[in-house]
Amino acid sequence: MSPAEPTWRTLEVTDNALDILGIVPVLGRPFTSDEGRRAGVRAGMISEGAWKRRFGGSSDVIGTVVRTEQESFEIVGVFPTGFFMPWVRADPTTDLILADRSFLPDTQPESRILLPFVRLAPGTSRDALQAELDGQLAPF
Repeated sequence: MSPAEPTWRTLEVTDNALDILGIVPVLGRPFTSDEGRRAGVRAGMISEGAWKRRFGGSSDVIGTVVRTEQESFEIVGVFPTGFFMPWVRADPTTDLILADRSFLPDTQPESRILLPFVRLAPGTSRDALQAELDGQLAPF
């Protein structure tokens, strides 16, 4: 990567994160349930903006390995520009990689922050969800 290129921003998610949010890749595929169990280069999905900017929107990007400051990722898919989570927004200027972190051992658990999210089933209220969470978390 030349000094003029922006660095990649990495967001680690579970393998079902896009499915929970109802997001379909623009190109390629979402993570599979065994993605994090494989040794070697991790699977990653890149933002639509990065795909267009860095790879000219070419479908040949699938299978390409990109290197961040910390590690390498094999591109398995491209997620749409409108992707949104409360703590990150992928706009056309964000060179973002979603990395599956489902099953990888955590060598520094004290440095991790867990930010859970849910998608409510039709007809489920936030109050019902809160009551369920209160019950589940009461022992803690």
